Amino acid sequence: MTEPDRSVTRRPEPGALSSREWTTMYLARDGYSDSDAIGIRRLMDRLQLGFWDHVAGSDSFNVTRAWREMRGIARDAPVDLGPDGWLHRIHDDDRDRLTAVLSVRRGKRLKKVDLQYRYRHEKTGRWIWILTRARIMHTDSGGRPTRIVGVDSEITELKRREAEALRLSETLRLANDIGRIGVWEFDEVSSSVLWDDRMMEIYGVVAPANRIPGSFWEDRLHPDDRDEMVRYAEDCQRYKRDFNRDYRIIRGDGETRHIRSLARQVRIGGRGTRLVGVNIDVTEDYRRAEELEAARARLEHAALHDELTGLGNRRQLDLTCDAVFERFGPDDLCAVLHLDLDRFKPLNDRLGHAAGDEALRVVARRLTARLPQGGRAFRVGGDEFVIMLDDARDAATVETLCAALIEDVARPFDFEGTPCEIGVSIGYRLQRGRPESRSAVFRAADMALYDAKRAGRNCFRAFAR
Repeated sequence: MTEPDRSVTRRPEPGALSSREWTTMYLARDGYSDSDAIGIRRLMDRLQLGFWDHVAGSDSFNVTRAWREMRGIARDAPVDLGPDGWLHRIHDDDRDRLTAVLSVRRGKRLKKVDLQYRYRHEKTGRWIWILTRARIMHTDSGGRPTRIVGVDSEITELKRREAEALRLSETLRLANDIGRIGVWEFDEVSSSVLWDDRMMEIYGVVAPANRIPGSFWEDRLHPDDRDEMVRYAEDCQRYKRDFNRDYRIIRGDGETRHIRSLARQVRIGGRGTRLVGVNIDVTEDYRRAEELEAARARLEHAALHDELTGLGNRRQLDLTCDAVFERFGPDDLCAVLHLDLDRFKPLNDRLGHAAGDEALRVVARRLTARLPQGGRAFRVGGDEFVIMLDDARDAATVETLCAALIEDVARPFDFEGTPCEIGVSIGYRLQRGRPESRSAVFRAADMALYDAKRAGRNCFRAFAR
């Protein structure tokens, strides 16, 4: 700490001046009229300003009662400028600057002073902020100040608000940085658009003073979104509505980005209405959503399909039957065909599981290729398949299909240079109207398949019991 010149003060101030005494002693002495003094005194009382008058090189340091009251100094307590006086209660980070103002040695450089400092209140012990404004009133023949007059006001609440505003500003800046939020403003009167740096980064553009041509936003919109977004923006502006939409843009480098834009009509003083908004780059959110949807679709597909052949599995067969039977009327006719491969086990034993898997894939492709409209194929076991026809028309149509399927499956196929042959047996059930249960229809098709197996395989039979 820079210690003030000892010539500045040592003798305690005997008391404090009221605003009436101040104006009488100082203002009248400086040539102010009585009416001027009264007006200034009333202003001092209303604003709770603390005045002080310091004669450099002496122990004269006169203060008003308001000066004492804001610091919690009693009316009759001494005001000492020494190291153990009131300067001792000034915050360590601020003391040197204030001492320099009152110092003769450094005071000669001063013309005016605007200084803020912290002071520990005499009564409460809390830190208060004080703003002091001072001027050199008289100088000696060498230009050194001989008299400094100042006015103090407490600005603790103002500093608190400043700190809070700074905290909120920093929080908002951090949120903007983390959330990649860009801020923009449209002035309808001047038709000017102002973007902040984050907006410029999102759109991949550089412009003088961040001022964007009015058509720039429209030009950057994705062609598939442009017409809808322009109409929506015009409606929001026409009817003074808030803007809230997601859309795509194409940056100058050709990259497509997804943007979430929110804006509100704001009235600023007498300058009319402005549209103030934010843009958030949500491209990664869209990508993650697409990835999640794709993953969900894969899981759903895996849950309902046979991994080897790609056909629906038993669960999907159950769901399909339930949906078909739910809407069935008394005259609707469907068919359920149960297929079991012939000579599959010997092939699998002789050539291995890879050959067996290839046989199942070949059968699945041939069944799918032969299906009529409204027909669906499912793999429900090792070498078992089910075909469901929503509209069976009649028994002749079903039997024609069964014969064609037997012929298709019987065609030889090649596995790693080895010709392979298998066959298929089919049992089917025609169902008119809604059945009592899904399982009853399947049991009937199973019984028909058993009849085909007993008949020598590689043939079909209908349920006729």
